[in-house]
Amino acid sequence: MPFNQKTLFFCACSILWVPVVIANSRDTQQPITIEADQAVIDEKTQTSLYTGHVILKQGGIEVKANTLTVYTKKGQLQRVIVEGDPVNYKQQQQGHEDIRGMSQRME
Repeated sequence: MPFNQKTLFFCACSILWVPVVIANSRDTQQPITIEADQAVIDEKTQTSLYTGHVILKQGGIEVKANTLTVYTKKGQLQRVIVEGDPVNYKQQQQGHEDIRGMSQRME
């Protein structure tokens, strides 16, 4: 697969962001809170679907989306997928500017 300038730029940016993300790994140890207009929890498939004005918070991380799907296994979080038009991501940084991002989908 040939590399183009956009691919190389993305790879370079990804490498530069790694230390910033690792520095705030304490966020992943915090409890997760989810707000939404509706929630459908299916215990049999161990999935939860949140829709409408979804806000997920964990430590200094905040994600706003249209839908959020949570997958668990034996009560443990396995995967989270958020979709929106767009999904907005913000992570607070001590002593630095907040990290912000937008996408149609994040996992």
